[in-house]
Amino acid sequence: MNVVRSGSLLVDWVTGLGGFPRGHLTELLGPDGCGKTSLLLATAGVVCQAGGIALYCDLDGLVDPAYAAKLGADAQVLLLHPQGEEELCNVMGAAFNEGWDLVVIDSTSSLPGAHPAFTLERLLKIFSLPLVASPTALVMVSRLLDGRPAGGGSGQRYASLRLQMAEAVLLRQGRARVGWQLEIHTETNHHAPVVRRSGGLQLTDAGFDRAWERLRLAQQMGLVVLSGGYHAGERFIGRSAEEAAASLPGDIVARLHEEVYGTAQVDGAALR
Repeated sequence: MNVVRSGSLLVDWVTGLGGFPRGHLTELLGPDGCGKTSLLLATAGVVCQAGGIALYCDLDGLVDPAYAAKLGADAQVLLLHPQGEEELCNVMGAAFNEGWDLVVIDSTSSLPGAHPAFTLERLLKIFSLPLVASPTALVMVSRLLDGRPAGGGSGQRYASLRLQMAEAVLLRQGRARVGWQLEIHTETNHHAPVVRRSGGLQLTDAGFDRAWERLRLAQQMGLVVLSGGYHAGERFIGRSAEEAAASLPGDIVARLHEEVYGTAQVDGAALR
């Protein structure tokens, strides 16, 4: 399946596909403050850095452009604030017709109209066929309130992939905030018979911590073991997690990428 890679090895592993599926809707659920917006801003930045086109519709009006730029979502990312349903429809239609790589709607609870749930249902009906015919990965953010999507349940009917995030853990060095530790798991996957969970995702102000992600995935796959230090098979690779992450052997890294993407290639574009 053709996908848009998220830029995070762990997120791509959790999807079971290697990224967000093109021509399909992915719903990203989670409570306020769990890192949904930060994750997708970082993904949009990665897409554009790889030469793709990413549209980020900030319906909540809460995205700080300076913070977005730190995560990589700088001027290359089309950060828009549609003022009504007609403008949103025009933008989404253009994105699908022109074959843009990624469209993010953040969030469904702030969709235009007196009843966002009705607006969401109408939009998904209008664009279900144009989306399938396009190479675009559509990701909609859904805030969970009392365990239910605040923007209505249409995503459950239309999304072929649903991912859920848990409350984020603040990472500090001394008193300074350096990022967030995020947890994400599969809620629904119509493409692959996998249900996966990962709590090792770290997102700093500079984006995804890829070295840390590789170490955590290697541990989940049993390729690295913590026993009086970190070991990759018979090889000792460090006493601390930071040391082990920085010295993970190349053959282990290649196996991780083969597991997630079906290829041992370590470097490459975020698009495929």
